Amino acid sequence: MTIALLSIGTELTRGELVNSNASWLADQLVTLGHEVTEIVTVDDDDGRIVQTLLRLADVHTAVISTGGLGPTTDDLTTACAAHALGVELVRDARSLMRIEGLFAARNIAMQPSNAKQADFPAGALVLDNDLGTAPGFAIELSGCRAFFTPGVPSEMRAMFDGRIAALLPAPEAVVAVRKLRTYGMSE
Repeated sequence: MTIALLSIGTELTRGELVNSNASWLADQLVTLGHEVTEIVTVDDDDGRIVQTLLRLADVHTAVISTGGLGPTTDDLTTACAAHALGVELVRDARSLMRIEGLFAARNIAMQPSNAKQADFPAGALVLDNDLGTAPGFAIELSGCRAFFTPGVPSEMRAMFDGRIAALLPAPEAVVAVRKLRTYGMSE
């Protein structure tokens, strides 16, 4: 079993942000006994996102994707996942009510664009986001389990720990990892 990590966002491919999500996820997955064999970053281009999702799903048991679930026009991940699956987007009423409630609790008017955060590929498993407005989701793509989280590190970490880690297939073999930290004389 192999896992690929997919980070989506032009801010990553331009070097505007450091991709801390991929390194954190890889560390967590290896600690849990999984084998991460590929880490890919792609910009906010729907064709490249779909192509990358399909390629990763063809060769990996699981894919964890971060980023692109927000309300802006460059947040394309959900629509791209639906396109890769060949299904329509479906609005989840429970998620929409939760998003509206978050804005109401803060006494902020919700913009219409935030409603798209409650749209998911038909048949997707919705993963609640306890820290933000964008829920994640999980799908089966070409026999691969694919998980999608927001790109905000704190939201991604909470979603991985609270939802995704338990949904991953069990590792095929026990992997032992020993980390040595040294100081003083250099390598």
